[in-house]
Amino acid sequence: IWAHCGYADHTLIREMFDTHPNLYSDLSVIADKTKSRHRKITGRGGVLLPEWKTLFEDYSNRLMLGSDMGAKKERYQQTGQIIKSYRKLLGQLTDAAAQDIAFRTITSLVDE
Repeated sequence: IWAHCGYADHTLIREMFDTHPNLYSDLSVIADKTKSRHRKITGRGGVLLPEWKTLFEDYSNRLMLGSDMGAKKERYQQTGQIIKSYRKLLGQLTDAAAQDIAFRTITSLVDE
């Protein structure tokens, strides 16, 4: 599992998934607006940029949510904001892709 997609851009993430069929990744930090290092994946109004939406749809069965919780109390206090951000992101995807990213990908890995 590649943590946070390595802070990579959509082109490298796609290349890595194409090259390594057993690679999975979480979206923490990339999709989380509470972190300063996140990639710009949305445009005006929080709408997913087309290249990111396509990536999430194409590889939804290899991506999963992540919250990047650590030891800092402030991070736990941001949980509601983090979940709200993910709901907005997932709401822009097909139901199948949203469900993959939200729970099916991780479930498939831990159920094996």
